[in-house]
Amino acid sequence: MIHVVGIRPDDAYPSDGIAILARTTYPAFFLECYGSLERVPKHEQAPESTLRCGPHELTTMITATHAGAITAKLDSGTIGILLVTAKRNCAQWIFPKGHIEPGESAESAALRELREEAGIAGKSLGLLGRLAFGTDEGEVVDYYLVQFVAEQGKGESERQVQWFRFDEAIDRLSFPDAKKLLSDLRLTIEERLKKSQPG
Repeated sequence: MIHVVGIRPDDAYPSDGIAILARTTYPAFFLECYGSLERVPKHEQAPESTLRCGPHELTTMITATHAGAITAKLDSGTIGILLVTAKRNCAQWIFPKGHIEPGESAESAALRELREEAGIAGKSLGLLGRLAFGTDEGEVVDYYLVQFVAEQGKGESERQVQWFRFDEAIDRLSFPDAKKLLSDLRLTIEERLKKSQPG
């Protein structure tokens, strides 16, 4: 099941934004409260996102415009998460992400952005979730779990690149929706990483 956190209208929405979004876009809430999507009242839906979540899949009327990499590695049983600083604001810590080029898959874009921004080569372990940003451009980001393979180049000089322990990464991320995404998907990330290990 793909995890959808919600819509962020801008980079500085009110602190109660997550609570509002949880009511409208979380599949777990839909299923717990109504049993099926068909029973969700119109006023509880999020028409601005056109995202519909079922118990096993996500269907959507919109296509991702950007792709990002939630990059992880196992080191002596401890998971490390890679973050980079934003190009326009070095105080903001984010996941590597960027535009999907014409003819490029979202998955390939996520791996390319990771190489370009962080100088890291990785292996995709599949789609993790989606964040939609209510900007004029309608930015919709699909995030992939990427397993660290090797360092490859220096990345972009304007950015800092750093590995954090899982809880530290959640704390260091600058935006609430990214924090929520990483926190909610912790078990999924752990399971996929363990399954990817040889032997």
